[in-house]
Amino acid sequence: MLNLRTKIRNENIQAFMDAGILGYKSEHQSTVLAGGAVRSFITKENPRDFDVFVIGEDATEQVKTELLAKCDAEYKNTFRCPQKLLYSYETPFGKMQVITPRTYATIEDLLDSFDLTPCRGAFDGERVTLDKAFIRDVKKKVCNIHRITYPTATMNRIFKYRTYGYSTFQATEEFVRQVNVSDFPTEDLFKHYID
Repeated sequence: MLNLRTKIRNENIQAFMDAGILGYKSEHQSTVLAGGAVRSFITKENPRDFDVFVIGEDATEQVKTELLAKCDAEYKNTFRCPQKLLYSYETPFGKMQVITPRTYATIEDLLDSFDLTPCRGAFDGERVTLDKAFIRDVKKKVCNIHRITYPTATMNRIFKYRTYGYSTFQATEEFVRQVNVSDFPTEDLFKHYID
């Protein structure tokens, strides 16, 4: 992993920080922006959405509850996943998703859970953390598989990255290979879709 202390100069990111969503900190927890929005800022594209996660060694439901209450008070909630994994909001700066399948001990733990390499970047308000495969694949506009947890969501994201101009041949081939040799519980194939 590569950690860079930097400021991402973008009015949307600044709006998240001013609102107390990005960089929200308590004693042992914080919130981070991760995934495609970080990739978009690095490549100087407009982010399509903003994915926010809770990070911390002793991260608790209290942080998640406080973050969601803050979002509910400030923004229009457009979706609440019945499994309480994803909350979407319409904000003045675009679609925001608070993604909470679990809390993550570290940013590296979060990025290790991501399925596609061009998503493996995070920003905590002070530092950008990037996986080496992220740097290589974003530069080459290649989409590769890191891990598959929710096959339907991964398949949808592979198709989405193709529309962004990424080469997805290797990812599609690896996806088919892994799904064919893995024992995913049937309900996991269609139960979860996190955009």
